[in-house]
Amino acid sequence: MTSENLVIGYESALDYWRSVRAACREPDLEPTSGKVIGALPLTLSKRVRRAAAMCCTETPLQIVVPDKRHRHNSAELTNRVFRGPLGKRQLTLIDGGVAVCGAEAIFTQLGADLSLPQLALIASELCGSYGITPMSDDAVSYNLQPLSTINDLMAYAEGAKALGIRGASRAVNALRVTSELAASPREAQIAVFLSLSRRRGGADLPGFELNKTIKVPADMIVIVGSKTLKPDILWEHEKLILEYDSNEFHLTVAQKRRDEARRRVYERLGYKVKCLTSDILADNDKLNVFVDELETVISPRRRKANQQMLATRRELRADLFGPERTNRAHFYKT
Repeated sequence: MTSENLVIGYESALDYWRSVRAACREPDLEPTSGKVIGALPLTLSKRVRRAAAMCCTETPLQIVVPDKRHRHNSAELTNRVFRGPLGKRQLTLIDGGVAVCGAEAIFTQLGADLSLPQLALIASELCGSYGITPMSDDAVSYNLQPLSTINDLMAYAEGAKALGIRGASRAVNALRVTSELAASPREAQIAVFLSLSRRRGGADLPGFELNKTIKVPADMIVIVGSKTLKPDILWEHEKLILEYDSNEFHLTVAQKRRDEARRRVYERLGYKVKCLTSDILADNDKLNVFVDELETVISPRRRKANQQMLATRRELRADLFGPERTNRAHFYKT
């Protein structure tokens, strides 16, 4: 790309792919001229505002340049030097002289800005079936096709790491604690917490799968109304299933019956079932007890977490799940 072209990257490019994905539409692959016949070419300012609108994002627009010499002089642009590979496979043309970086390049670019847990959540979104919706009242869209895979993100990040690209090393490390097939932001947050090492504040209990399909025994299909089930989190080797219930105290009778039916199927198949609630995620002490219970099944010989580990876990819990709820009286209100 020449200095006259705009290559959108980082958060601005992420907004573009989020909007394309949420709208369930194909990206515009054919570039337009960027001008009207008989009129002067669009000014840089107009091109930037037009590109920002197409990306469903705001200015300043983050663009990628190969070096400082190719920077664009505009208050509506943020120039980011990125020397990672940006060939035809990594770029999508969306307008005359305007291209957007693909998911693999964006992920490595964000490695320079985000913490490892934040980066792992981005990877979970890119490789999951949900998506954050930019500039919309609906914060999340569900049942979407993944934008990439862990293998594809890792291949690009490792290649960039070999070239010494800033952020690539953190991107590689984040992918090591990322699980594919997350169906919601909360699932992704829980998966990251379970995968991160205790030194980083996590539970350090990897080896699970998200939303793996399990066949229901023929004589129990009528109970759950389905031939298959997908537990939220499954440790197959340990025969342990973790199910997340977003609201412990206000589940409907019908929902409780469905959950009980699922539990009966899992237990019939030899699985032990643990239930994780929002109440547990909002309380440091309860979360520590819950992790201890998981450890008795998954890693029974492990030493107890020391005070430094627990202090780091407290910080990570707040980052992933929000402020601790010290006054729990409101949980019991009807």
